[in-house]
Amino acid sequence: MGLSDTAKDAIRLATTAGLGKDVIDLLTQKVTLLDEKLIEANLSLEQSRLKISELIAENKELRGKLNDSAGIDDGLDDECRSILFYFFETDQGFTIDQIARHFDLHPSVAKAHFDVLSERRLVTTPIRIVTYGSRPSPSVYTITSAGRALAMAHRKQ
Repeated sequence: MGLSDTAKDAIRLATTAGLGKDVIDLLTQKVTLLDEKLIEANLSLEQSRLKISELIAENKELRGKLNDSAGIDDGLDDECRSILFYFFETDQGFTIDQIARHFDLHPSVAKAHFDVLSERRLVTTPIRIVTYGSRPSPSVYTITSAGRALAMAHRKQ
């Protein structure tokens, strides 16, 4: 039994018990106010349900995007990704010093980015040939097929 029914029963009891017209009018006003509040509550409930369904749809869409992009980044920061794209776009090998100059990085920072890219097998880890009595030549890194695939996946987005 709802609030409106309870109030109506109270009015019925009041009229049969011989209460005055003033009490009946007050109870009638209360029933009217309660009916208005019920209408407002139902409207608010419908708006809340609509908002919930919109949020569920948005959540589903974002989860889909998250699942689509899962594994594409592989945790690369922006500078690593920029270096990888540079390899992809130029399609040639580079030394750490060349990349450091191009991206205006300290060589040790560039080396750290190369280490990350190498660990993920996105660029080749160079083999240095050392001969006695001379300095080794600078190592040249190149992009791997996995690096190309990752760069292409980013391009499609």
